[in-house]
Amino acid sequence: MVNVASFVGYQPGPGMAVYAATKAYVLNFTEALAHELRDRPVKVLTLSPASTRTEFYTVSGTSERNARFETPRQVVATALRALDATRTPARVVSGRTNRLALALLRRLPRPVMLSVMAGANQRAGHA
Repeated sequence: MVNVASFVGYQPGPGMAVYAATKAYVLNFTEALAHELRDRPVKVLTLSPASTRTEFYTVSGTSERNARFETPRQVVATALRALDATRTPARVVSGRTNRLALALLRRLPRPVMLSVMAGANQRAGHA
């Protein structure tokens, strides 16, 4: 089972608070489900892509400026690698740059991280 969350589900998203909160829900729900099913012959994974070249930006009316896109093929490959692993992780973030950015964001003091995310979302047209 693969549930799709988002890079923004790992931190609050000023300017897109409901979206970020729903993706955080998917992350936590899937992690709990993976734990509940750990002794069953089913793999449970949350896939968290960041900017992916899809119709999302057109439909949402947000800006594509400053976005570093992955292709859908790259995102799917990340999920398949995780599912093929001997021990499937409950969560996987697609893209090395995204994993690095997330690691850096998580080390910032919370008020600084909120300001960074608010600025990024405002530049992207989310706020």
